[in-house]
Amino acid sequence: MRYPCKDCACKHLSQAMHLHLRMVKEDRPYLIWMIIGSMAEAAEELVGEPLWRDAARAVRAARVALPQKAPGFLELIEMVAALPEATKGEHIPDEANALRAARNPRHKACEELAQASILISESLMGYPEHRLLAIAHLARAGVALKDEGDNKALLVKTRIKAHLKQLRAGGEPLSGLMYLIALLAH
Repeated sequence: MRYPCKDCACKHLSQAMHLHLRMVKEDRPYLIWMIIGSMAEAAEELVGEPLWRDAARAVRAARVALPQKAPGFLELIEMVAALPEATKGEHIPDEANALRAARNPRHKACEELAQASILISESLMGYPEHRLLAIAHLARAGVALKDEGDNKALLVKTRIKAHLKQLRAGGEPLSGLMYLIALLAH
């Protein structure tokens, strides 16, 4: 069970701010999905602590306003950083865990594979540090599928392992992540 973490929330908001700057500066509109995902992760880090729920709502409201209105990332980060310390022993409530558990693991794996695909492409276009982020997203896709045992899921898990092995060894990325997403979706 994960404990709420305001430092983690600040990290996710910082990542969202960085991605937003890149999206605007480099005209990469598809990055909006990564920004939204980072902001959702930031809110998720806050929701389990009763003293931080208003901050979680503020982060969510800013996320929902995207892409029509760019959030004040620095203000959100400062607000979260100024929150009081977490209540000792408090954890994410059971209803929040139940909502997370109800998410389809294939959907989560598809999200992670899509993120990895974008990051691998960017690593080939001059952003070598994105290779490490892609590895993390591939690993999370595999974890999302750990309890899935049908043939499609087993094939996808095998291909994820091959991708991870290739990337960790410093080799050229393998192709076919979008195929894996399509396979899981059907």
